[in-house]
Amino acid sequence: MAMEQELEAVVRLFPKRQAEISRLLRSDEAFAGICRDLADAQTAFARRSAEPDNDLNAKRVNEYQALVSELASEIEDLLDHPPG
Repeated sequence: MAMEQELEAVVRLFPKRQAEISRLLRSDEAFAGICRDLADAQTAFARRSAEPDNDLNAKRVNEYQALVSELASEIEDLLDHPPG
């Protein structure tokens, strides 16, 4: 996944923090990895949300939604308390 996709995924959630996000993406591999995970989880959530509704799919949608929320919280914490 290209860094632009990761940046876009995180900036969608934290639009006023684009400069911080961009800097951390370039300088902190752990932060970049979390951003990649977030972008992947958002993609999976969108894909699952578009599929037919059934119990298994609803469970997966909820799991991806929870994962996106957890990753967003982790990213916000790193933005509030940058490493280093």
